[in-house]
Amino acid sequence: MPLLGPGPAATAGAFSAGSGEASAIFWNPAGTFREAGGDCYFAYSQLYAGLSGASAMGLGLLSGAAATRLGTLALGVGAFQAQGLLSERVVALGLSRRLSAVATAGASVKLLDHGYSPDAAAADDPVFARGTGRRAASWDAGLTLRLGRPWTWSLALRNINRPDVGLSGEDRVPREAQSGLAYEFAGRDLRVSAALSYREAAASPQDAWEPAVGLEKGVADGRVRFRAGLTPSSLGAGFGLRLGRAGLDYALVLRRDLLSNNAGTHMLGLSLRFGGANPR
Repeated sequence: MPLLGPGPAATAGAFSAGSGEASAIFWNPAGTFREAGGDCYFAYSQLYAGLSGASAMGLGLLSGAAATRLGTLALGVGAFQAQGLLSERVVALGLSRRLSAVATAGASVKLLDHGYSPDAAAADDPVFARGTGRRAASWDAGLTLRLGRPWTWSLALRNINRPDVGLSGEDRVPREAQSGLAYEFAGRDLRVSAALSYREAAASPQDAWEPAVGLEKGVADGRVRFRAGLTPSSLGAGFGLRLGRAGLDYALVLRRDLLSNNAGTHMLGLSLRFGGANPR
């Protein structure tokens, strides 16, 4: 799965139809588009808090996007850290543009950096003979379509070129594809979404496909938003608070196969919008 902020994570990833925020560069570059202004977004996740026998694992992302004459330019930096074991970093640069009154497209290039932290016993392993890290470039693309007023459809393609991040042998990042459909109930500030994701090189053909459904409800004139989502393997829930141009998001994600000995994955995000019209 791509790097997800608390908003899309709370809806179990059924969020690919785009949100107009900078963090979308990691999961659908077309979702960063806006007519004017821009925003910056910071998020941090504590993965599987308290999981017995595992190193502390954290995931952070920082992104920004701004409308220009060329389209919306977006930049994102993400980092995953498993203390004493593994670190992964990604830097993404993307551009999204409106193709027509109903269609928006985007593309991004990502620099992937994988690094390992072998202990003294493993340092002489032939696997690390050429170093403990590897860098590679990856390409993503996305498309969103407004199918009438209430419907939005999207398609996201990630790691299109299958970059190789192996140390001593080939280790290609699998391609991912996700299609999503969202329906907004007019006058109720309610959004229902569904998505279907495909990931290459899964353990079995059944594991390659993952459906997801999500729900987002706004109250208090949209200043408070409640979210929930479900996949066959996970459950997400969370909320968002908006005060003028500033926002705060929280999500809790539970995996069905990792329910014991941990308190789930906790995610917190902060956003700030600038320029353009003042959001509701």
